Amino acid sequence: MSCCDGVSGIYGGQWRGPVFVLTHRPPHAAADESVTFLSTPLPDAVRTALEAAGGSNVVIFGASLARQCLQARLLDEIVVHLAPVLLGDGVRLYDSTGTDPVMLTRTALAATGQLTDIRFRVQ
Repeated sequence: MSCCDGVSGIYGGQWRGPVFVLTHRPPHAAADESVTFLSTPLPDAVRTALEAAGGSNVVIFGASLARQCLQARLLDEIVVHLAPVLLGDGVRLYDSTGTDPVMLTRTALAATGQLTDIRFRVQ
């Protein structure tokens, strides 16, 4: 889990739904019973999440995983949450040398306080 508060910290505690963690090294026992660890190929993991979502959205957290899904053409939409913080380090979501450009169409733009959310459809 990358969030400091585990499952309860996702979207400030507002998340309702199953949580899957794709990993090469699943723990022997999950610390949180609401988390399912998957050690399957990426397309299978996405399919599992889509089935569990039952027609609702599947949210991908983590720049590396999102980039892999984008490169595998498993994403149909990208939502970017902009906050007024500049990070000096981390994994770049859009750092993809040697790949074709990914064309996006903006479908929504919303601002709440200092936060800005931009929604794009992947073409």
